[in-house]
Amino acid sequence: MPDSLRLPLESLGRQWLERLQTDADRRPATRFAFAFLMFGIKQAWACLFGGAMLGLILLTFLFWPDDSPVSRYDFLVIGAVLIQAAMLVLKLESWAEARVIASSDYTQPPRRTCSMSEMGSEQSLGHPAATRESNG
Repeated sequence: MPDSLRLPLESLGRQWLERLQTDADRRPATRFAFAFLMFGIKQAWACLFGGAMLGLILLTFLFWPDDSPVSRYDFLVIGAVLIQAAMLVLKLESWAEARVIASSDYTQPPRRTCSMSEMGSEQSLGHPAATRESNG
């Protein structure tokens, strides 16, 4: 992806990480440390919205006034929308990512496929049906 299409913070971060990786590639120990750092950065970036929401939930749980004219859950919904808007305005998230989130169909239950190996492992791990049959 060309730098012109990247978000500003992402471009700066990538430049810094490229310099750091060049230095880290000199020895196996620093190469491992850099890979571990990259894993942590990617996880933190993926958790940005969830962490902000968790912070908001905890703060409203601890400090929400009982006589507030707005219910706590209504405030949390408004807070979630504001967090998302702030991430878009600050270019921490792209509009393409926001469109994917907005187009998701949350009315349908998640699909779960069950394989024969999963069913077999349940039986061999002492599933109640399996122990009942073997003891019966």
